[in-house]
Amino acid sequence: MDQVQELIDVRKVLREDSSLESGNLQPIQEIIAGSQVSDLRNEVAALQTEIESQENAPENLTIRVGICHYLLGNHPAADRVLSNVGSHRVASYYHAKVLSSQSDHSGAEKKFEEAASAGADSIDCTLQRAGEIRSLGNLEEAENLLRSIAKDAAGRAEYCYQMGCIFSDRADTYAAIEYFERAVDMDAYHSSALFRLAAENALRGNDDEAIKLYEQSLSKPPFYLGAMMNLGLLYEDQENYAAAAFCFRRVIDIQPAHVRANLYLKDIDA
Repeated sequence: MDQVQELIDVRKVLREDSSLESGNLQPIQEIIAGSQVSDLRNEVAALQTEIESQENAPENLTIRVGICHYLLGNHPAADRVLSNVGSHRVASYYHAKVLSSQSDHSGAEKKFEEAASAGADSIDCTLQRAGEIRSLGNLEEAENLLRSIAKDAAGRAEYCYQMGCIFSDRADTYAAIEYFERAVDMDAYHSSALFRLAAENALRGNDDEAIKLYEQSLSKPPFYLGAMMNLGLLYEDQENYAAAAFCFRRVIDIQPAHVRANLYLKDIDA
């Protein structure tokens, strides 16, 4: 017989588990990746209403709500909530992630610096800052920053990913792919590196490999809408309409007004 998955007490995790403030996202990631994501959304909404009704809401609850919004892909809501938290090593770090996802790369760089000053992993924050600097178009500055910490950072997946992006921006595709593959070898769930590898395979017509990589990138939250959309389109090309529809519905769950997802879902339903 198939083993029945034990349900997680979502309310207890959100209200009593202090792991989110310490940066351990595993309990929430397990909920989102499982069958209780709707329960989490409802509990997050209830908790947000609660903290908004309080003049001085507990910081720990505010941080948990903001991080949950981020992991669920609701970045505007995460931005609003985490903006109410002062300098905090976990809150500032994930606020930086949120700002980056909304293309506020200058704001994200400052938040990563703030997170490091508050006690977050300084090497990781520097790697993330390099990514924001690169996204602002300052490629040489970003590379110099990466190389300045290479001695301590070269063994990290994020370092390989960021170096891959540098080579990609310089149109050295083969070197970029090599670094992205190194990143995935070090961290099988590095969603950004998996996304880039999937996109490269799709460009070369390797659809089966691209699907495998997109699926791997979406096996653990946070989920990126771009990966979900691309995977849905690949499923549709292979006439796997049920799987494609699932992807587009997940995007709409996060962004109900997403134009392309709604259009593609209507085409499938038709």
